[in-house]
Amino acid sequence: MKVEQIFEWFDFNERMKVKLVTLEFSGYAFMWWNQVLCDIRRMLWPIVETWAKLKSDLRERFVPSYYDKDLYNKLQRLYQRSKTVEEYHKEMD
Repeated sequence: MKVEQIFEWFDFNERMKVKLVTLEFSGYAFMWWNQVLCDIRRMLWPIVETWAKLKSDLRERFVPSYYDKDLYNKLQRLYQRSKTVEEYHKEMD
């Protein structure tokens, strides 16, 4: 991710990373984040203090539970010439 590269180049602390990323939210993500902030103030949601925690919360909220399995299945159906990826990989080893 591009944001990961930016964080590697600059020495931002974790709270600054969260602030910088959330500044770019728009649409539903912006509304979701505002609700998270309200819940934090009311002590209904833990404070998001790290970039890792924010990524985890974003994945939980916005990435469907079947996403990883779907990607895995697509990878298994890939072909290199007339071989599956697994066959191609074994041949390369």
